[in-house]
Amino acid sequence: MPAKLIPIDLSDTSPADDTVTVGALLAGDGLREYDWFTVDATLTGATGDTLDIYLQRSPDNGSTWIDWLHFPQLAAAASAISHTIDSGSIETGPVTVGTGTSVALAAGAFSCRHPGTSVRVLFVGGATTSAGAAQVITLTGWQAR
Repeated sequence: MPAKLIPIDLSDTSPADDTVTVGALLAGDGLREYDWFTVDATLTGATGDTLDIYLQRSPDNGSTWIDWLHFPQLAAAASAISHTIDSGSIETGPVTVGTGTSVALAAGAFSCRHPGTSVRVLFVGGATTSAGAAQVITLTGWQAR
């Protein structure tokens, strides 16, 4: 049976406008001791326009941020939808990723690499977004035995 770490809460509220906003952050070398990760999320659309939610990874304690997961885009005021992603069971070829706040990973895509040292949430609100919504995101790391 694999060992897991205590789930880490990355929940946050999406922005109430059309900005690119950094949300919850998990920093430090603690992620390196885990072999794969599960992401569980319950996401809700913002008011007024679409919402894109990314998880970005950092191999260097937050100096560089690289797209890791782009959840499916949420329509304006979309009802809550839940997602589970397991980095240990997905095989993909090369994917186009963005860095920093210039995101490029396609909606619904996961780069399925180890996140490195840090993970953060990045929100991209649509042009007419007028109210954010609570987003529930949990990251769980697993060790092979």
